[in-house]
Amino acid sequence: LIGKPFSKPKFDMMYAGALGAAVYAVHYSQEVNKHTAEGKNPVKEGLVHIAALIDAKEEEFIESEDGRKKVGYFCAYTPIELLSAYNVRHARLFKSGNSETVAAGELLTQSVFCDFSKSCIGGFLEGEGEIPLYRSIDKVYNFHTCGSMKRVSEVLEDYVPVKLLNLPKIRDSKDSREFFKHEIEHFGDDLQLLTGNKIEKEELRRRIKAYNKVRRVIKNISELRKKDNPILSGSEFLELVRGFYFLEPEEILPVYEELYSKLEKESKEKKKSSEKLRIMIAGSLAADGDRRILDILENELNIDIVVEDHCTGVKPFYHELDEKE
Repeated sequence: LIGKPFSKPKFDMMYAGALGAAVYAVHYSQEVNKHTAEGKNPVKEGLVHIAALIDAKEEEFIESEDGRKKVGYFCAYTPIELLSAYNVRHARLFKSGNSETVAAGELLTQSVFCDFSKSCIGGFLEGEGEIPLYRSIDKVYNFHTCGSMKRVSEVLEDYVPVKLLNLPKIRDSKDSREFFKHEIEHFGDDLQLLTGNKIEKEELRRRIKAYNKVRRVIKNISELRKKDNPILSGSEFLELVRGFYFLEPEEILPVYEELYSKLEKESKEKKKSSEKLRIMIAGSLAADGDRRILDILENELNIDIVVEDHCTGVKPFYHELDEKE
C-alpha cells in the first residue's frame, strides 16, 4: 500500500509504549507546574481579570439595546470624563495588528498612511477585517492630530456620524488654551445634542475626581518599573492600561488598587538586580493588539521597557485634571 517493507523493531514495543507514556507524563507535569506558578503571579492574575472584564464590557457594548448612545473615540486628548458624565457607552478605538483590517482601510487611503489609521477605517467596513465593536457605534469623536487621522474622519462620515475637533498648535499660548477650552465646551454641547441629557457641574466634577483616582494608581503601578528589576514588563503594563479605555472608574479602580498592593509588596521582596538594558519607547501609540515591536525588544533582545512617551503607555497618566475649577 505504501511501497515500504516492514521493519523489525530493535526493542520490545511494549517497553517503547511505556517509555513514550512516561515522557508525555513528564511534559504534562511540567506544563501543569508552569501554569500553576503563573496563576500565582499577581501580574498574570491581574491581566486575566482585566481581560475578562474588557471582554464582558465589549460584548455588553455590542449587544446592548437600552437606548444609551454608543460612542467611540480615537485620541487620548478626548475628555472621557464628559463621555462618562453624559452616560454614554464609550470605548477607545485603538485596535490594530490585523492585516485584513489594514488592507481594507488602505483601499480608501494612501499606502504611505500609517497602519493604525488604516485599521481605524477598516474596522468599520464590512468584510473579514471589520471589528464588531466598531460596527455597533452610534458616533465617533476624533481630534485633528495629523493628516492621516483627519482623513479617517472624512472617510468614516460615509459609515457613521463623526465629530472632528481641533487641537491648538502652540500649547503654552494663552490664546491656544482659550481656543481649546471652547473646543471642549463644544464637545460637551454635541454630547448634549446626541443624548438629550443635561449634566450638572457637580456631576462632571465627580467624574473628574473618579478618573483622577484611576490615573494615580496606574501611574503608581508604572512607577514600580523604576526598580532595578521591574516587577512587570512594558507589554504587561500596556495590557493592564487597556482597562482604563473600556471600563468605568468604579469598575476598574478596585482591580488596579488590589493589583498595585500586591505588586508593591512583591517588588520589595524582589531583591535580585537586573542587568538588562532599560529603555523608553517614544512615538504615537502602541495599538491594542499590536505588540510585535515590544515582543522583539523584550523577548528577542531581552530588554526592559520601563516607560513610554506615547499615548497608550504611561504618558497620559502623568496629567490630572484640576478638581476645583
